[in-house]
Amino acid sequence: MPRGRNRVIQCVDISTGISAAPRHEVRGTLKIPRVIIGIVAAALVLYVGLRLLRSDETRIRDMLSAMVDGFNEGSPSRAISGMDENYVEETTKATRDEVKQLLIWLYLTTRDDTTGEFRLRIAVSDLNVKVDPDHRKAALSFQVQFFEHRTQSLQPIWRVAVEAALEKKGSWNLASSRHRSIQGKRPF
Repeated sequence: MPRGRNRVIQCVDISTGISAAPRHEVRGTLKIPRVIIGIVAAALVLYVGLRLLRSDETRIRDMLSAMVDGFNEGSPSRAISGMDENYVEETTKATRDEVKQLLIWLYLTTRDDTTGEFRLRIAVSDLNVKVDPDHRKAALSFQVQFFEHRTQSLQPIWRVAVEAALEKKGSWNLASSRHRSIQGKRPF
């Protein structure tokens, strides 16, 4: 039967082979799915278009936000996801792999005794992004506040200032960073 035409539905009694009910016409059954598909397709095109039109600053902020979320969720891979393969933390000379090993150790040893949850959290503030005119390199500065979950509340324990260099290799990645302590004591 050709698409888009009215269809006739007829019920037949199997035992007698006689029509058990009057014929019913079904109209426009294919129009609703096409409308839904059209709406979904338009939403998808809009979403992809907006993602492609994001500025470099927004992409860098999103990358850093994903790393912070990874730390807070206890995911070492997500916490280092924005670091280049050759990343070096210049203050401690730690490589990307060493940072990942430190995070794994933290996640295993810094747990609440009763709930088993990871006790440390971080929050980023004073974020400043400067993208070079050639859009291949950027500088990033921000502060990181470390918190420890104690007796149903988060207590600030260490604040550091971070300066980072980023390179764009398809996506933005941290090439290097350095930090200096502002307040408190390092929890690890």
